[in-house]
Amino acid sequence: MYCKTYICLFFAAIYSCPIVAATIDLSEAPDFTSYQFGTGNITTVTGIRDRNITGNYVIGNGNTGGLLFNDSLSDSTYSAYPTATLNQSNFPGAISSTPYGPSFGSSLGIMRGVGSYKTATSGDQGYLYDAATGITTTLLPQELARGQTILNTLAHSNFGNQVVGNYDTQLSTGNGFIYNIASNSYSSIALSGSSIAGGEITSSPQTAITGTVSNTAYGVYNNLISGGYEGRYNGVVGNYAYIHNQSNGATYSFQAPTDTSSLVTHFEGITSAGKAGIYNMVADSINLSGQLVKSWVATVDLNTIDPITHQPKITWTEIQVNSNITSANSMYQGNVIGVYLDSSITKAYEANIGNQSITGINGSPTIYTPEVLNQGASLTTLSGLGGDVINNGTVSINTNTNGINSGSNCGYVDCDPTATKYGGVISNYGSVGVSGLSENNSAILMQGAFGTLVNYGTISATAGNFAISTDESSSGSLVVNGSNGIINGQVSMAAGQYARFENSGYLGISAAGAGATHSVSGAFVQTSTGTLGLRVSSTAVDQLDVNGTAKITGALNANVASGASINGLTHYTILNATDGLTGTFSSIQTNLSLVNGSISYDANNAYLGFQANYTSAAINQNQQAVASSLQTAFYSSPSTAGQSVLDKINPMSAPQAQAAFNTLSGEGLSAQQTANFSATNLVVDASRRQANYWLMDECQTGASSKKNKAASHNALPTACGSSDNRQFRSWMTGVGGSNSLDGSSSMGSASVSTHTGGGIVGFDYEVSSHLLVGGMAGGTSSNYNVSARSSTGTDSSGQVGLYSVAKWENFYVNSIFNYGYFSGDTTRYVNGLASTAEQTGKTSSNAFTGRAEVGYRMDHPLVNLMPFIAMQATSLQMNSFTESNTNNLGLSVAGNTTMSEPGSLGVQLDHSFDISDKWTLYPLLRMAWVHEFQTDRSVNASLQALPTSNWTVNGASAASNAANVGITVQAMSKHGVAVFASGNTETSSSTQSYMGELGVKWLF
Repeated sequence: MYCKTYICLFFAAIYSCPIVAATIDLSEAPDFTSYQFGTGNITTVTGIRDRNITGNYVIGNGNTGGLLFNDSLSDSTYSAYPTATLNQSNFPGAISSTPYGPSFGSSLGIMRGVGSYKTATSGDQGYLYDAATGITTTLLPQELARGQTILNTLAHSNFGNQVVGNYDTQLSTGNGFIYNIASNSYSSIALSGSSIAGGEITSSPQTAITGTVSNTAYGVYNNLISGGYEGRYNGVVGNYAYIHNQSNGATYSFQAPTDTSSLVTHFEGITSAGKAGIYNMVADSINLSGQLVKSWVATVDLNTIDPITHQPKITWTEIQVNSNITSANSMYQGNVIGVYLDSSITKAYEANIGNQSITGINGSPTIYTPEVLNQGASLTTLSGLGGDVINNGTVSINTNTNGINSGSNCGYVDCDPTATKYGGVISNYGSVGVSGLSENNSAILMQGAFGTLVNYGTISATAGNFAISTDESSSGSLVVNGSNGIINGQVSMAAGQYARFENSGYLGISAAGAGATHSVSGAFVQTSTGTLGLRVSSTAVDQLDVNGTAKITGALNANVASGASINGLTHYTILNATDGLTGTFSSIQTNLSLVNGSISYDANNAYLGFQANYTSAAINQNQQAVASSLQTAFYSSPSTAGQSVLDKINPMSAPQAQAAFNTLSGEGLSAQQTANFSATNLVVDASRRQANYWLMDECQTGASSKKNKAASHNALPTACGSSDNRQFRSWMTGVGGSNSLDGSSSMGSASVSTHTGGGIVGFDYEVSSHLLVGGMAGGTSSNYNVSARSSTGTDSSGQVGLYSVAKWENFYVNSIFNYGYFSGDTTRYVNGLASTAEQTGKTSSNAFTGRAEVGYRMDHPLVNLMPFIAMQATSLQMNSFTESNTNNLGLSVAGNTTMSEPGSLGVQLDHSFDISDKWTLYPLLRMAWVHEFQTDRSVNASLQALPTSNWTVNGASAASNAANVGITVQAMSKHGVAVFASGNTETSSSTQSYMGELGVKWLF
């Protein structure tokens, strides 16, 4: 570092001796990046703020197109700015455009960008594009031109509510302007005066600025404007760089510390050097021939003013890329951007030089020295004092205090107590959290005017505290929650109508509870990468209140509390913007896999509702039926009991819901139908077999019988006694059987097993050798089990019937009519919805059965053959019943009629054998193909707690086709006593049934 004597002699007359640091080769700096856009020979970068870098590229005919880079210079990080156009100017209606100074935020969030564009019929025109509103404002300070025509306008920088730039009415001179965004008005920059606050110095006129013929404004930060002017300072005509303090009117003039033949045309922008009152600017040193000589970073300390010259301390650091001609265009924190000439190609660069050592600036040993740089773990409050705070570590506070206080500062020495005090920039890349028991502490407390928070880490606060808040000194605060940023805690930002909040990350509260209100003043914007998380309880929801405008897209995440009662009639106001709401959430997420959120909007509000999606979990027809019914109930006005059922379903995962639909359905109750049909068939088959015995000529009267017996070699002519007039028979039998039906995965039915036993007594009368009529009565007891549905039951029946068989030659017709009354008990266990709930019920039903069989009997000495066809129909009329309704999970089961219509096509083989002189054996083999025309076994039910939520589910179906094989043996004595036994099985791919019978008969 040096300060040559002859330079000091020159500068001492007008300002303090500058300090010059060593030259920095930017190519050796950390994170140095060189960039060339496409194959163009000129790529320029013009402005930087946080992760936003603006630039342009040549598109032909001397025209340019605007670019915006995100975080770094590369082909993968740029986008057209402000918007892509076909002619590549990237400004609608323009042939050329260049963006300059960006603000904080993203191009889809709250970033403001300024620049210039040119149409085919105009010169350069300034513009301001505000992403928060989507409005582009053309900047034309005609009111300052005193009636002259403005040829060109260039907007260069913006901060807070101000834009600065230049316009010209003749090409040889420029005029700086200030545009006030809030008031939509223009003003000039008052450079006439001196470096002393208040203006002209009468006692020391050599420090006055006079004769200004041209001035430019290139940067604005806090209350300071930087640029350049051509005029007289200290009586010397020249080109000077300046900093103008709007708060006290002081203007400070500078020239580069090279030699008296070089000058600085202007400072290219202004930014904080990390501490309040210390600023960095970049500049190019140009010789008298207009050739670029050197590029600089100038660090100015407005906290230290020389009492004689009234100039601040300044340190100049020369920068270059290798030995190439280099120009510096802008700087933010330690990052400097610009262009350099590589052979004949102008390339853009970015480099981090913040750690470069400098001297002469109190408390700032490097080019960029933040007020606080936290790299580790802090348990105490970090105080920014109006400067910059960078947190790369953790800040954990559990006492009655804040995590980070931004502080505020006027930014210069000896400011008036009423002067505006500005907040610094808080950059969080780590984590900041408050968890103290005391309320109203903040992880981040923003203070001062236009203080800024950029968050790429995590900010959290427990209940009763704030993740982010402001105090009474705050105005125009800016919050940018980056795409990876997390704000987990309540936000209270009351910083006036010019505050701006961008959520491109996550904003919400993870602590238990609901009903907190995030409050933001000014403009709130959520971008496409942002997520607003809100907690929902039975009675409350978190809400975002914007005292201003809101613009939204991105995601809404509704986190429904465990046990919360919600349904389709639940609606909450989740966002209110007093000055208008635009946009919509692009997606709505909930923590409930079966319940979706729904959003409705009006001009100022967004409302949250809910949509059940139970059917999305259903994987078969039965589950679909239950889910669809419950989904309908979701939009009704359920009773408290009904809502309790929905509340159990809502938080379930898909597998849990599938199990719930199964257990709620009552599908297992259909097994009662299977059991009743089985019991009916046992009784009907017992009657049918008595007809079969008669057809085998067991002691029939009449000539035909005698003929048959003679044909059978007169076997046991006295087996039934000597009388040929025995016309009455009575019989009794015991029957039993089991039945199993497989369930269906596509239907969603479970397998069923039944067991039945019973006894029957009968009486018949042989009207003639061609006709037998009879009647019977009996009872059965059944039980059934559907283990997969935790359903069991018992059923008892009393049955009566009539049967007959008629013969014509070899043809016969067997007909049966049967009636049965059934009563039983059911037990179901409803699992998976809180505790297991036992549901019991009492059932009753009536069964009406008719059966007709037609066959042809062919007698043969070896074996008798009897092909037949039969049709049976049973109408099972089940009465309605209700279950015990434990835990509001009981069903009301509707009465219904279920049909069974089996048709049979088969053959019977029989013969008689003499086994002694007293007994004749009658074996019989019967085989048939059975087709069931009515296979469905369904239940129509509804939850008692949700009576409108009725559904129909199907139990295990009867087999459509089955093979039936039966063997019967009867032994008849000559005394008219017979014993008989039979066994039967019916088999299909999905069913298996077995039946047995043992009985005795008397003929008299």
